[in-house]
Amino acid sequence: MTDRIDALLAPGGEVRTTSKEDAGRQLAQLDEKLPQVLDKTELDALVRVTNSVFSAFEDLAPAPESPLTGRPASSSHEVAAAQRANLLRGFALRRQILRDALTAAEVADLLGAASRQTPHDRAGAGTLLAIRDNGRLRFPMWQFDPEGPDGVLEGLPDVIAELPRESPLGRIVWFIAPKQRLQNRSPLELLRAGEVDPVIAEARAARAG
Repeated sequence: MTDRIDALLAPGGEVRTTSKEDAGRQLAQLDEKLPQVLDKTELDALVRVTNSVFSAFEDLAPAPESPLTGRPASSSHEVAAAQRANLLRGFALRRQILRDALTAAEVADLLGAASRQTPHDRAGAGTLLAIRDNGRLRFPMWQFDPEGPDGVLEGLPDVIAELPRESPLGRIVWFIAPKQRLQNRSPLELLRAGEVDPVIAEARAARAG
């Protein structure tokens, strides 16, 4: 097959062009002549090779620029890798939170007569933080304070009420993650120090987006 293709090329087995348009014209002429010298099986093989070559060049081509940042946009492989990394971090964080979480029965024993509401009721009312694990609620231990109102950190229900309506895990992470507007301290640190107002303001800012 190679010999028959060479016969269609310029003398010396090379194609020499002076411009992109000239190259396009020569390729078009070659396309017209190939069926005359190659059978269908050989043409199919040539199509597969050509498609493979173009696919390789597409993979090597620089990524288009992001209209927002002006930097090369992420490839589909980079996006998938970032999504996978975020998912793994999320599950690792969830496992960490569950290690230090209490069951509903443990919370009921802990609070005793501090509230007439059950832990489930308080989670539903937004006065306690909880996530589900195997169908059962688990309560992060750090939110409880024997000296706080109703057995929780002072200001906790007020802050929860101001947070965006996101996932239960997202709300828990919000409390333990440092915030730039709080001088890189977490809302939990400030609540433990009795600084409730800045945390409420941060929660309102988060809800405002």
